[in-house]
Amino acid sequence: MASDIPHSDANAEKNHAALYSLCWALFLTVIKLVAGLATNSLGILSEALHSSLDLVAAGITFFAVRVAARPADKTHPYGYGKIENLSALAETVLLLVTCGWIVHEAVNRLFFNAPEISPSWWGVGIILVSLLVDVNRAAMLRRVARKHKSQALEADALHFTTDIWSSGVVLAGLLCVQLSEFLPPASPFRPILHMADALAALAVSGIVVVVGIRLSRRAVTLLLDGGGREHGEALEQALARQLPLCRVRRLRVRESGADVFMDITVEAPATLRLDAAHDVSCVVEDIAHEIVPAADVTVHVEPAQEETENMLQLVRTVATAHNLSVHNLILSEQEEGLLVFLHVEAAPDTTLREAHEQVHLFEKALGKRLGTARIETHIEPEDRCPAAQNVPFDADLHYVRAAVDSILPEFPMISNVHDLRLTHMGGTPLVSFHCILDGDLSVAVAHDIATDMERRLRTCAPKLDRILIHTDPSPLFVMPRD
Repeated sequence: MASDIPHSDANAEKNHAALYSLCWALFLTVIKLVAGLATNSLGILSEALHSSLDLVAAGITFFAVRVAARPADKTHPYGYGKIENLSALAETVLLLVTCGWIVHEAVNRLFFNAPEISPSWWGVGIILVSLLVDVNRAAMLRRVARKHKSQALEADALHFTTDIWSSGVVLAGLLCVQLSEFLPPASPFRPILHMADALAALAVSGIVVVVGIRLSRRAVTLLLDGGGREHGEALEQALARQLPLCRVRRLRVRESGADVFMDITVEAPATLRLDAAHDVSCVVEDIAHEIVPAADVTVHVEPAQEETENMLQLVRTVATAHNLSVHNLILSEQEEGLLVFLHVEAAPDTTLREAHEQVHLFEKALGKRLGTARIETHIEPEDRCPAAQNVPFDADLHYVRAAVDSILPEFPMISNVHDLRLTHMGGTPLVSFHCILDGDLSVAVAHDIATDMERRLRTCAPKLDRILIHTDPSPLFVMPRD
């Protein structure tokens, strides 16, 4: 395959094929022009003009193949492969320009001014030589184009395949004119056979237009980074078969000449370690190279967000980005999509208008991340005392411990306060500790006790801003208080 051949050898073979095509195009242009002027055949002259444009096209292809062989650099990080697509588009323009002149001359000869054609067998011989050359040249170009995935050489091969058909049409026209010489001068078929040359020229134009449109559509598609659909579908099927736990979130394929670039984003289980996620990306690359061996593959692995816990974390992350806190989150899958209900906490001193605008931006961002348009929110004040303005917080862990110990006699149902911590978050103190309650209490009662203790602690220690109390059920043996 092309990927197993050194770049230097592949480029040398493509350059040789392009130069070979250029030399034969020059030869055919000269002999067709001589034959057309000698016989005054519009069919041969149109073929001579067609071959002259083939000569230009072959020159463009030769130039494009040489430029496309340049390695990628800072100016063109994806390489110069697109020059091959540009050359294919240039060939299309040349082909369509040819059609205008041929059609004009053919119509003029059919209906207005029909010059005398001097048929000769050596003119037929030239067309036969042209056919043999085009058959050999098109086969050679097609073989090299497929081997090295060269868009320019492929367009050149398709171009010269049309020459085979057009030369065959012209040959048929010349044979008809030649046969007319064997008919009596008064035969009604004689003028009809003489019209075959102009009709052959129109047929050549039709072939050129069809192929020109086909070439232009493909060239424009590749220049606009289209195409690659077959590679993409094959890769998706291979990934689904070999990596069923990794869903393809995005797959983009672009072609630049003989080069193929793949940009793949896959989801992997969020519990994977970093090294395991890297292994997943390596496997994806190997699968992509099975589809296109020489492809330049970029893989991005993202954690899957299929479980509810991951969605909850996502909601909290978006809320934090908008300086908000959330609770009482409910997710519900309905026919119309995912519905989200939640309570949003805003600063107590914020006006309703300001809070509503802040929550609206949060809803918009969350809806975009979750892919849902319906989010119902309840705005409520944060359950905390605002920190004093311009008053530095100078409390330490001893201050907090003393405050907790001072209120414990008021809560005899609480035992063993432990894991007491004081954390500063952006200048805001956060006090957290664990305590033990009777394990047979209901959650509602346990929550009320913790809430009462939190409010009493704020009264006792007004410097504290945020307090988090974690309640544990009592074990069989209750440790005494410190």
